[in-house]
Amino acid sequence: MKNRTMPARIWQRGKNIVANENAQIENIDRINKEVKATVYGTYAYEVVIREKSGSMDLCDCPYFAENGFCKHIAAVIELLKEQHRPLEHLFMNGEFDEDENGFADQDETIHFFHNRETRMAQESGNLFLDELKLPTKQYFQLPSKDESEKK
Repeated sequence: MKNRTMPARIWQRGKNIVANENAQIENIDRINKEVKATVYGTYAYEVVIREKSGSMDLCDCPYFAENGFCKHIAAVIELLKEQHRPLEHLFMNGEFDEDENGFADQDETIHFFHNRETRMAQESGNLFLDELKLPTKQYFQLPSKDESEKK
């Protein structure tokens, strides 16, 4: 892969993300030769991978800001491999069908995984509720020993 060197542990974390179905390709821009994706973890991270150089890749996670690479970028690259369209071959001429306006088939450019989106929304909602630290509502409480003896 051109100019994309990351420690093996980062690649493995990217593979784990793909195995858990927490990455999705949002758009493949054939003109600018870039892939836009969302990778779900603690948050939903936006990732952009460009064909030419790893130094042009982007991720909005804090690890990427400090290191210039991250498991989210590795996950998108691994997802493309799993889909049998590795980045190094993705933008080769004649590999995909375009209509008369130059647009590729929508199935080739956007992939939505509705079940995953539903699961992620539910997990986000549960995380939000957990962070509120609301007291647990008690519908029934056994009387204390003292209260039961008074009756």
